[in-house]
Amino acid sequence: MTLEGTMRIDAHVHFLIYNPREHVWVTDELDALKGTFLPRDLEPLLRASGFDGCVAIEARQLPYENEWLLDLARSHASIQGIVG
Repeated sequence: MTLEGTMRIDAHVHFLIYNPREHVWVTDELDALKGTFLPRDLEPLLRASGFDGCVAIEARQLPYENEWLLDLARSHASIQGIVG
């Protein structure tokens, strides 16, 4: 928290367990995204950068993606909101 009592939030992050059949938008030009990126990976980076949390944005336009993000938010206090 800052001195004013407001939170510093990273307003746009994606969590991903890469699957080439489902993440067709991850081309060879985006090779660095071919991996797993979860809240446990982001949380130390948020703290080191002075952020209190984040807003998770869907990576796929699928209903179960939203449920997955909601589940992540329930189990990780760093996720302050989702956009599905």
